[in-house]
Amino acid sequence: MTLIAYKYRLKPNQSQQVQFSEHFGHNRFVYNWALALKQRYYRRFAKTVSKRRIQDQLVKKKKQTRFLWLKNVNSQSLLFTLLQLDLAFGRFFKQQTQFPRFKSKYTSKRTFSCPQHVAVDFEENGVKLPKIGWVKAVLHREFEGKIKTTTVKQLPSGKYEVSILVDTLDVLPVKAVIEEDKTIGVDLGVKIFAYCSDHTVISNPKFLNKSLERLGAEQRILARKKKGGKQRATQVNRVARQHEKIKNQRKEFLHQITAMLAVKSHATSFVIEDLNVKSMLTTKQLSRLIADTGMGLFRSLLSYKCERSGKNLLIIDRYFPSSKTCSCCQHVKTELTLSDRVYTCNHCQLEIDRDYNAAINIKNEGLKLELAGTVRTVKCSSNAKPIQVGALAKGYIAKYIRSVEAPTRTVLTV
Repeated sequence: MTLIAYKYRLKPNQSQQVQFSEHFGHNRFVYNWALALKQRYYRRFAKTVSKRRIQDQLVKKKKQTRFLWLKNVNSQSLLFTLLQLDLAFGRFFKQQTQFPRFKSKYTSKRTFSCPQHVAVDFEENGVKLPKIGWVKAVLHREFEGKIKTTTVKQLPSGKYEVSILVDTLDVLPVKAVIEEDKTIGVDLGVKIFAYCSDHTVISNPKFLNKSLERLGAEQRILARKKKGGKQRATQVNRVARQHEKIKNQRKEFLHQITAMLAVKSHATSFVIEDLNVKSMLTTKQLSRLIADTGMGLFRSLLSYKCERSGKNLLIIDRYFPSSKTCSCCQHVKTELTLSDRVYTCNHCQLEIDRDYNAAINIKNEGLKLELAGTVRTVKCSSNAKPIQVGALAKGYIAKYIRSVEAPTRTVLTV
């Protein structure tokens, strides 16, 4: 079983937009009601309420005269909201997230899910949703398989999207063979987005920095608008569209870079570091630049694309000193600073680019841990379907990638 999510743009009419708003609001109400119920029950009895009991309470609540309006939306979307709350508590008790919080009408995500009774018509470009009917959509690519869960979301810019989770019924691929000469170490950074051990350099486009002037102008206009007015609402939408443009630029760049590595590259294995991005964002001087690179999204995209393309992704420990270790003699230079862009080994006098040295160390460490069986690996076979990269991706990537000659090594014999 292979689950793949397909995202499409929705174009609902005026009445369907009203129905979407009802679904967003009703699901938010049920989530907050269930969360308050669980908190009250725990304070009174020091026990938790099961999801089944809350579902029974919801069925009784919908029969009351005051809450008959809950029947206007898909009932299964409300039950799915209770499931999401239960999963949120599960992640909290596993210390993965914070305690679940109440959803706000103005700041929370506007979304609802339909686990069943969804149909897609690629010829007519429509998606059928329960209680809503056929909604016009931009179905730019087709899929085959069984629809599992459908999630409708409204973006801050006012646009609507639908994400369809599909079970393609494909057989899971078998383990691929890891070869040293077909393995590439990837060192992620801020000034240079990625430096690979095969001398491939991927520059950082810095989409946010290029749009800061326009974004700042729009935000200053927003600050002068009176709260509650129509002009303020229009300006809020303009600022949201500017943020959405930056997000789409970054996502497109990461998709094309990961497709280039996982599909078009000669390598069959990639090694990256397990970076703690949340901790890195606490650095005031570099937090905005780090957030603009999208390192976490890069890892997620590269992971699933390697999975489908028959290639391996090896993850090494985040505390491995890849930048401070000499790739020639393995000497660790503890006094290395961020301003040192050229690594000079105090032991063997090796002079090499800092990022290229780190990429070599990442590759060697990944291969060493793989042989020892202590590295986290995402593997698949070469029988997996490759991801197709269009002509647009080829031209776009060329602006940011360049190949460099291997730096010369100067070694003094003692």
